[in-house]
Amino acid sequence: MQEIGIRELLEQFNARLTRVENTIEDLRREIRVEINELRRKISTNFRWTIGIVLTMWVTLIIAIILR
Repeated sequence: MQEIGIRELLEQFNARLTRVENTIEDLRREIRVEINELRRKISTNFRWTIGIVLTMWVTLIIAIILR
């Protein structure tokens, strides 16, 4: 078996740590994309909800006035 020097061990450790850091950064990017997509969906659903509520309110007011 070949002995590995301190320098080689440190280089291997550094390479593995770099891979872990890159993986974490990729995951962070994916999470940001997902969060932005969820925010967009929530915003769209909120607008629809407000539109429906306002339409119902106006309809109710018109029905009361024309009664």
